[in-house]
Amino acid sequence: MRDYAELAALSHVSRARITQIMDLLLLAPDIQEEILHLPRTVVGRDPIRETHLRPIVRVPEWKKQRRMWGEALKHDATPRTRPSRGGGPRRQEPPSRSRQLS
Repeated sequence: MRDYAELAALSHVSRARITQIMDLLLLAPDIQEEILHLPRTVVGRDPIRETHLRPIVRVPEWKKQRRMWGEALKHDATPRTRPSRGGGPRRQEPPSRSRQLS
């Protein structure tokens, strides 16, 4: 891959989306590990989404990231259910850089 534009074209997503995904590599390694081992969501939306992680990714200090991650798990990521139009439980959604590849 030469750059994010090439990767985006191959992946059928925008360059912005590739940047958002690649920015997750800026998270502290232990946070990345926790995200990888979150339980699978069977019904409804995932309680943690990439958009929830954007403010954390912007903070360069891992210690601060860990504090923000803990807060996100406590508040934003608490699954709340309500009936959906499909009849099953549904999680309620909390409120709410082009670079060269090496």
